[in-house]
Amino acid sequence: MNAGAPSGHGAGQLAELNERALAAHRAGRSLEALQIFDTLLDAAPGIAVLHSNRATVLAELGRDAEALPAFTRAIEIDHHHLEARLGLGALLRRRGAVTEALGCYRIAAERAPERLDAHLAIYELAQIVGDRATALAHQRRALAIRRLFSEDAVAPPARKRVLAVKMPGDWQANLPIEYVLDRTTTAIHTYFVDLVELRAPTTALPACDIIFNTIAESDEAAPILAALPAFARRLGLPLINDPQRVLAVARGRFPSLLATIPRCRAPQALRFARAELTPERIAAAGIAPPFLLRPQASHGGNDLVRIEAWDAIAPYLAGLAETEFYATPFVDYAGADGYFRKYRVIFVDGEPFPYHLAISPGWMVHYYSSGMRENEWMRAEEAAFLGDLGSVFDAGLQDALRRLAAAVGLDYFGLDCSVTREGELLVFEIETGMIVHDLDPVELYPYKPAAFRRIQSALDALILRRIAAAKAA
Repeated sequence: MNAGAPSGHGAGQLAELNERALAAHRAGRSLEALQIFDTLLDAAPGIAVLHSNRATVLAELGRDAEALPAFTRAIEIDHHHLEARLGLGALLRRRGAVTEALGCYRIAAERAPERLDAHLAIYELAQIVGDRATALAHQRRALAIRRLFSEDAVAPPARKRVLAVKMPGDWQANLPIEYVLDRTTTAIHTYFVDLVELRAPTTALPACDIIFNTIAESDEAAPILAALPAFARRLGLPLINDPQRVLAVARGRFPSLLATIPRCRAPQALRFARAELTPERIAAAGIAPPFLLRPQASHGGNDLVRIEAWDAIAPYLAGLAETEFYATPFVDYAGADGYFRKYRVIFVDGEPFPYHLAISPGWMVHYYSSGMRENEWMRAEEAAFLGDLGSVFDAGLQDALRRLAAAVGLDYFGLDCSVTREGELLVFEIETGMIVHDLDPVELYPYKPAAFRRIQSALDALILRRIAAAKAA
């Protein structure tokens, strides 16, 4: 919202009425504000700031169809009008017009490089369109402006003040803990760090009760994770998720942690440099088709393929620039009905909580493309799983889950897994960065909120216990 004064004949009166409209909107009298803007624009239709301010009120009222031409008209009058660019970008973003919104924010960032909101929006939108390099470039520009982002509890005073430590990177680099923490009672201070910042902070940190390490395992994260315990000791705060334990859940490392657990199967992923991906080298390592192949830094199934024959390797590599890869034996985990099931379980202080189930006719299972939305029988099966872990995992498998949690040793993490026809726990991935949220439409998934709240409540209780223990020590 721009309170800039219109210039020219009668500018003083126009500016006064513009400010009166803004004050009415701030006081919750948005319809009155619109009436004032309409009167102003009848008298002075060529003033960009009036169109922009009117559009902002319309957008906040959810009247997008009216706000869109109003923002556009402001930009037509004044191509350099920053607030109109940002407002139009936000509106287009909300309506799913990602490419158009990204264009608005790019122009805004070029004209006002100090605008943090423009850089942060580009960081998100560029990743959606697959432009990771642009996303990270604008994240760097944003973090040069600010490294600490604070949000108070919705109902202050906060019961707990959490310093969520993150590292620069794409969406896979950190756990988005803000989605799962109880925002009613929690103040969240998100702090982006690198090695220099950890060793000699340039940011004045607020008073906090606990540090939550949200950094996910990766080669890039390893030195930052190694430096994090000393940082926590300097602040004198307890630390959720031991950084050394995070490093131990790398795709090539966690199978050795689970090797002795009864009824638990974790196929060993082996790391190969690009030049080593030959049939001879892979076979010598004990892997034969069919096997899974993916870039070392891949998550979420990105560029993951099943190699059915040796001659499929070269065409796969031809389409990628990566230099390091994981090869993993493929285990056929289709159920008796031919469908593949991927269970996600979230562990809080060693206790397993079911979070979701994805069912698919294909071996590569992604929740939002698996058919859960379209098939009621799939959602019914997921509802049973979320309501009762024992509906899928018998006593022996639940024991395997708890042994797995003890071996991993993290306070909070996620597990993607399945159950083989032989009744084994088949482990796909262990990860601290798995997103947990309650954003799915409740009318389609009425069973999800309760499962989410159980995880949220357990995490809330864990944090409060750690804070109390630290104060008592």
